[in-house]
Amino acid sequence: MRFAEARQHGLTEETIAQAKAPERSSLGEREKLALLFAELYITSPGSVTQELIDALKEHFTDGQIVEMQFFVGTYQILHKFNAAMDLESTDEIVVSTLADAYNAHIPA
Repeated sequence: MRFAEARQHGLTEETIAQAKAPERSSLGEREKLALLFAELYITSPGSVTQELIDALKEHFTDGQIVEMQFFVGTYQILHKFNAAMDLESTDEIVVSTLADAYNAHIPA
């Protein structure tokens, strides 16, 4: 297990590893769409199409989609800030926050 705290929050090594290639994973459609959204939002925001938003709306409320967008954007900014300031984020804090968001803010 990469992060002991991840296990406490219900994440497994397998789940974390699947996030790297969700299209080839056994993750559910809901999780795959959320990961695709996050990837596109970070790497190519113009690629977030209405079709993708419509697919997300089949699994998430409008509020949850906004929350995902805010959450991903916040971590992107934090990552850039840490890189610019030559800081390292604490893995346990990141895992805890991600696990809490996964378990609490994006209910099944």
